[in-house]
Amino acid sequence: MDDLSSMAFTECWFRGKEATIPNDRLQQFEQNCRASLVPEIQQQRSSMRSAEQEMAAAYQSLYRALQAKSGDEAIRPKVLLDDQRAWFKFREAHCWLEMQRSSGGNYRLTYRFAKCVETEARKRTGYLRGFLQRDAG
Repeated sequence: MDDLSSMAFTECWFRGKEATIPNDRLQQFEQNCRASLVPEIQQQRSSMRSAEQEMAAAYQSLYRALQAKSGDEAIRPKVLLDDQRAWFKFREAHCWLEMQRSSGGNYRLTYRFAKCVETEARKRTGYLRGFLQRDAG
């Protein structure tokens, strides 16, 4: 089973249990679920990569803007770097917690984790862009 099929299988198994599908229909439910979920996972991965790239671009723009500023009141780029590193640690812990909460703490559903990572990356991108417009521009 490839990575996408494995992810879809795990997610569909969980959905089947969550929906309390009768055992005699569970296999068909999981097959139908996997068939529809694999394309969704592929799209979600692409969307997550895009969100990560947008965040990296926003970070780089802000970092360069902070480097260009001078004076006693200027924010040092290293502070931004430290903040970004701390944010990555927060995001990792937050998304694992959210994934565990949504799965009852029993399963490591990477599909759900990736959705959280994308959501948090988009929030961070908005924050970085807003910061750049307010304080670095």
